[in-house]
Amino acid sequence: MIVIGRGAGQAVLQLKVQYGVDWEELMDRPRRPYFDLYIEESYSHYKNKSRVGVEACIKWLAIDESPTSGTATLEYELPSGYGLIQSEADQVAKNISIVSDVLAAADRLVWTFDRVTADRFCFHFEVRRWFPVANMTMYRSAIIYESHSPGKQKHVHQFGPNQITSCIL
Repeated sequence: MIVIGRGAGQAVLQLKVQYGVDWEELMDRPRRPYFDLYIEESYSHYKNKSRVGVEACIKWLAIDESPTSGTATLEYELPSGYGLIQSEADQVAKNISIVSDVLAAADRLVWTFDRVTADRFCFHFEVRRWFPVANMTMYRSAIIYESHSPGKQKHVHQFGPNQITSCIL
């Protein structure tokens, strides 16, 4: 990367670095459990598994600190080649009372909740295949965290079997 600045005044340069840890024993853990997060994926049996139904369940565990979490964010990493358009994500979010916002990015869905309660809350959404890609996302993850206290989190890895092979594309 080469950055050249000319003239007078101020300049700001920002670099984003992102990495993933695939081994549970190498992951940083919060000092106590704050959230419970469960993700289940079911691939369709028709049209070459072109649709994936996702059931996401969340729960606040630190009820001795607070009866509910603060504003919370759930980031769900999409399988390679799959996506959800923003208008469809907005439609799903309209039907969930505690969801305040959703962002359908190219590689993930980001759900923002007003709060998460001590009662297990599950919701369902569906992503569709946009590109025929096989075995590009061997390990994927999802994380839920308090938006203003990211240390209060729950991270899960590889929540669905990697079922797409080049034979069924």
